Amino acid sequence: MRLKRKISALFVPIACLSLFYYASCTPATVCTSDDQCPKESVCEKNACIPRCESDSSCSSGETCNNGRCVASTKTDGGAEKSPIEQEPEPVAEPVAEPTAEPTAEAGPEEATPEENEPEKEPEPEMVTCVPQQETCNNQDDDCDGMVDEGLTQSCYSGAAGTEGTGLCKGGTQTCTAGQWGTCVGEVVPTTETCNNKDDNCDGMVDEGLTQSCYSGPAGTAGKGACKGGTQTCNAGQWDTCVGEVTPTTETCNNKDDDCDGKTDEAVTQSCYNGPAGTAGKGLCKSGTQTCTAGQWGTCVGEVAPATETCNNKDDDCDGKIDETVTKTCYTGPANTAGKGSCQNGTQTCGAGQWGACTGQVVPTTETCNNKDDDCDGKTDETLTQACYTGPTGTSGKGLCKNGTQTCGSGQWGTCVGQVVPTTETCNSKDDDCDGQIDEAITQTCYTGPAGTAGKGLCKSGVQTCNAGRFGTCVGQVIPTAETCNNKDDDCDGKIDEAVTQSCYSGPAGTAGKGSCKNGTQTCSAGQWSACTGEVTPNLDICGNGKDEDCDGQIDKNGVGCCGISGGYLYCWFKQTTTWTSAQSACQAWGGNLAGAANSTENSFLASISSGSTWLGGIYNHTTKTGTWVSGKTWGYTNWDPQEPNNSGGSEQYVETNAYNSSGRWNDAANSSRFSYICERKAVTCTTNANCPTATPRCDASKVCVK
Repeated sequence: MRLKRKISALFVPIACLSLFYYASCTPATVCTSDDQCPKESVCEKNACIPRCESDSSCSSGETCNNGRCVASTKTDGGAEKSPIEQEPEPVAEPVAEPTAEPTAEAGPEEATPEENEPEKEPEPEMVTCVPQQETCNNQDDDCDGMVDEGLTQSCYSGAAGTEGTGLCKGGTQTCTAGQWGTCVGEVVPTTETCNNKDDNCDGMVDEGLTQSCYSGPAGTAGKGACKGGTQTCNAGQWDTCVGEVTPTTETCNNKDDDCDGKTDEAVTQSCYNGPAGTAGKGLCKSGTQTCTAGQWGTCVGEVAPATETCNNKDDDCDGKIDETVTKTCYTGPANTAGKGSCQNGTQTCGAGQWGACTGQVVPTTETCNNKDDDCDGKTDETLTQACYTGPTGTSGKGLCKNGTQTCGSGQWGTCVGQVVPTTETCNSKDDDCDGQIDEAITQTCYTGPAGTAGKGLCKSGVQTCNAGRFGTCVGQVIPTAETCNNKDDDCDGKIDEAVTQSCYSGPAGTAGKGSCKNGTQTCSAGQWSACTGEVTPNLDICGNGKDEDCDGQIDKNGVGCCGISGGYLYCWFKQTTTWTSAQSACQAWGGNLAGAANSTENSFLASISSGSTWLGGIYNHTTKTGTWVSGKTWGYTNWDPQEPNNSGGSEQYVETNAYNSSGRWNDAANSSRFSYICERKAVTCTTNANCPTATPRCDASKVCVK
């Protein structure tokens, strides 16, 4: 009896259990037919596998047929069956082994043809891999051709309960070849240090941390009275050292206060046995006592108070030097002391020196006082003096000078020969003796035409005398050219007469360009009248060779231009905007976005514009028709050959000059920004009175505009 083939999955490595892998674990291409596989492969069970080259490339019992290994079709006699005669064999269905005992139909010595056939090797088959969650097992659980890829897990090796407390935190392990690696990034408990952190992860910070401390000089701890203390950690900082004893100044106590190993060394103090409050004053000073074995010795080097002398020293130590030390004195000529006004004085000691003789009266120059000032036994002899009765400070200035007085019996006589100040005149002299000549001498003056002083702005001035002559006329106002200020500048009794000026109200830089020119204003009561005769920028009429908008360019080379065709006024506005904004601007202008009802209108619109330009068309892509917002009939179209295409689904508005082709149309979205052409019924005029309210002004082109 012929044995059926065993399930081929038994012979496929676990790592390659996938329909989409070759037996050698090479990734296969998914397919439904051979033409989807590489040239050297065929499609077998929705996967591209290598072609067989010959029967030897196939398993036992198979032959190579058109690049595929198929079951052999040879009969028992060696002849091959046709493909139709071949019986399909089950692939995955296990078959029970034959029993040892013969069946009732066959004798013990008989065997069926199937039993006499040699057992064939099971043919390998591709087995489908079922994806599962990838785990750390060195196997491709998720059937993606990779093992243990991207597998990580949290880890922590510290004591239980410490993770997430203080500084402690978990790390991460990565799976490699079925093994979990080192725990990376974890922080486990460490010894607590004074850093305001929970190093040992017990939920407390810096708990119970202390240390020995000593702030004294090195080598002094443990000597004499010195000893160390203790510091406690608080919020990451060591507190004050408590209980330490550091070196202090050595005192006379028979102890080692400065902790240098010696007692009372070089300990001295000042001493004084004089009256209280005198030590340190004047010559008085303290002495010195030296300590020995905790006891003070004799006071050495002190100085106590003595009698005061004229030596610039405080001998009696009362804080004053040479006080109340005096003697009699006289420095006048011999034999004059006691005569006339002369008498002795007194000298006082100061800074160790005898001072000036004070209080003495020595001979002086005789004065007019009926006394013997020079101590010669005579009174007021031959005394005269200069005199002056004019204002203080004027004597000796200008023409002024002193006179002379003579003394008699202590009285001065009349002042003889003096000159005092008089009124200043224009004579190049200082008559009033103030040090200035001809000062403040002025007179009224006026150099303007006779009869104009006191009229309008004109007024007299002032002349000042200088060096005996009157100078320039200062402060006068004489006639000037009349200006627009509501004042009589030329002092003719009239204001602002015949005052005019050039004027222009157009934009800066346009006067004198194109058709634009200045006008004239006339002054009245200090105000300029309206500007008359000026020409400011107007709409530029297309094709007339004039620059009406005064931008230095003619027709559509500027910001835009206008033209009349078929009873309509069309104006092209070169600035770019959206379709809806352009329509709003045209309505404010008194019309709508332009429509092209026929080829003549379309050609005219193209002639006055350039580049992408909005028209007033709205196109319905569903009904394949459109409307003009100006009310014109929609019938004529001039689309570009590739339009309208409604690209993006929102192109419903018409623009002309599409694709740089004059007059060709394109459908565009409102978000696009193009120049635009407005239209309205043309109303011709000669004056503003001919124009309607909506367009009240008759411009230079004789068309009513806004």
